[in-house]
Amino acid sequence: MAYVFYLRNIEGELNAIEKLLAWIVSFIPFLKKQVDEKIEEKKTADMVEKTEEKVNTENKPKVEKNKWDTPAKACHSFRVICDEVGLSVNEKNMLAKVLNCESGFNVKAVHKNNDARKTIDYGIAQFNDYWYKNLITPDEALNDPEKAVRLFISEYRSGRLKNWVCYKSKKYLNFQSKVV
Repeated sequence: MAYVFYLRNIEGELNAIEKLLAWIVSFIPFLKKQVDEKIEEKKTADMVEKTEEKVNTENKPKVEKNKWDTPAKACHSFRVICDEVGLSVNEKNMLAKVLNCESGFNVKAVHKNNDARKTIDYGIAQFNDYWYKNLITPDEALNDPEKAVRLFISEYRSGRLKNWVCYKSKKYLNFQSKVV
């Protein structure tokens, strides 16, 4: 039987790999310089943008983002917050119906319950002073409607919407999702 053996020049192949690695390593400082320049450009652009923002806002009167003084404005502010937190149109409409049923979008709504504890529901989202006392005070529920709305949305996302009678009883289905 005959065998044929081929011998490869491994030294030549290793030299080529070493040369390639040396070239890559020599290229790293160039790449670092490019990245550093881009970062510096971004920082400068951000500083200019913030300065322009500051100048623009200093000349303008402060505008309140959300208004709550009428049910229509409260409804609009609620819907704006729903958009900010990424709720779908269907979720926003359903939650708006629940709030319309619960408080009529009246941020100062107070409802005395006929239960053994004599609890009271406060604000736009009708937070109960017994069950929600650790999350929001009656004063906050009445005077900080944005906090109340955000907590209401958080409760919805946590699967606790059945804590609201209008949702649990499905009465909210008889209400509009917008107040005009």
